[in-house]
Amino acid sequence: MLIEKIIKVIKSPHRAFEEETQTSAFILFLLLSGAIIYLYSVAFVKFGLKRATNFLPELTNELIQALQSTVTSYKFLYITLIFPFIATIVSSSIYELLAQIMFKKSNGIKLMKNLAFASTPMLISRLLYVIFSFFNVGYSQGINILFIIWEVILSILAISKAYEIETSKANLLFFAPFIIILLILIPAII
Repeated sequence: MLIEKIIKVIKSPHRAFEEETQTSAFILFLLLSGAIIYLYSVAFVKFGLKRATNFLPELTNELIQALQSTVTSYKFLYITLIFPFIATIVSSSIYELLAQIMFKKSNGIKLMKNLAFASTPMLISRLLYVIFSFFNVGYSQGINILFIIWEVILSILAISKAYEIETSKANLLFFAPFIIILLILIPAII
C-alpha cells in the first residue's frame, strides 16, 4: 500500500491526491521519511563533510568527529524519526488556517496526508544521495533544485486537490506564508 501510493504520486499525482490515503500508509511514509533523513544525515557527515574540507579548511577533524558522534546517537535518530510528523502537522496547520481565512475551505486531514506524499521528490533525492555516497560516487547537490521544483509543484497540486480549488488559488495559498514572512521582514530590513 505504501509503495503503491508512492508510485502513484510519481506516475499520476492528480489521481493520487484525489484518492483517500490510508492512515497506515501515511504513518509508514512519515517513518520512512524520518529514516531516510537519518541515513542522509549520517552519509552527509561521513562523506560530504570530508569532501568539503578541501574548500572549507575551517572544518577540522575534531568538528567532523563531533558531528559524526552526534548524528549516530539514539537521540538524533529519534529526532529525525519524529521530524516529518512535526513538519507535516505544522505546515498543514498553517495552510488549513489560511484556507479557512482566504477561501472558507476546510479539509485538514486530507491536506496533511497529501502534503506528506508531496514530499516524495526530496525523499528520492536524499535516498539517491545515500546510495551514491555508499558507492563513493559524487552526487551534485545542484540536482536538488529539480527535486525542489518538483516538490513545490506536487505541494500546489496537493493543496488544490485537498480543498478542491483551482491551481491559481492553490498557488496563492502555497506562497502566502512566504509572502507574509517577507512582508513582516521588509520593515526590519529597511
